[in-house]
Amino acid sequence: MDNAAGWECVSQDTILSFIVELRNKLCADATVSRKFSAVRSFLQFLHTEGDIPLNPTEGLEPPRVGKSLPKPLTVQQMDDLLEQPAKRATPEALRDGAMLELTCATGLRISELVSLDVDKVSLDSHNPYVRCIGKGSKERLIPIHARALQAVAAYIDGGRPRLLKVRRSNTALFLNRRGDRLTRQGFWLLLKQYARAAHIDEEQVSARILRHSFATNMLRGGAPLPTVQERLGHAQLSTTQIYTQVATAKGGR
Repeated sequence: MDNAAGWECVSQDTILSFIVELRNKLCADATVSRKFSAVRSFLQFLHTEGDIPLNPTEGLEPPRVGKSLPKPLTVQQMDDLLEQPAKRATPEALRDGAMLELTCATGLRISELVSLDVDKVSLDSHNPYVRCIGKGSKERLIPIHARALQAVAAYIDGGRPRLLKVRRSNTALFLNRRGDRLTRQGFWLLLKQYARAAHIDEEQVSARILRHSFATNMLRGGAPLPTVQERLGHAQLSTTQIYTQVATAKGGR
């Protein structure tokens, strides 16, 4: 097919850039979905005819019309939330600050966060990262920035030993006042407490929203979608794709 020349250069990134451009033009979901479907059908035709080696839209989905989107926190809200633990000088405050910083820096699920052991975090300033086991028992390494590294190091040095008490064999990174591993419910209650202190609507703050905010900020910063997918531990790129809609929404950062 002579007029297929050039289409073999179309990649998944090209398609995602096309979707983002449509959103920047404030096209409605139905319009974006319709245009995406047209492109996908055409590329599938070219692939079936043997004119291109694969269909780059494979694994991507058009936006679902009317689907509600996660609303990330603003930069100011994130800053206000992260500042709250520093207002108290206690082992628990060091722990809470480390947990919030690590969540916002990595996009960890709450189950992944509370399941971390001490040896799963590298405090090497040249290569700081957290190693976690996600869904499907899949392991991933997530780099962390200097601010989160500093918060975790301060907790491990000055907070965790005071919470550990006599339980020297406990390998959990984040401990409660009894020296046991902090639970999901425990972190949820702490998060709500800090949301109130930061004057943020409690309904707007959850571990899931912090995860959404992390992904959205990565995309707004120019990170490729597959990189965001890897950091979040999504099995399918289409799961991560919804963030292209959030990141380019009108009124966003």
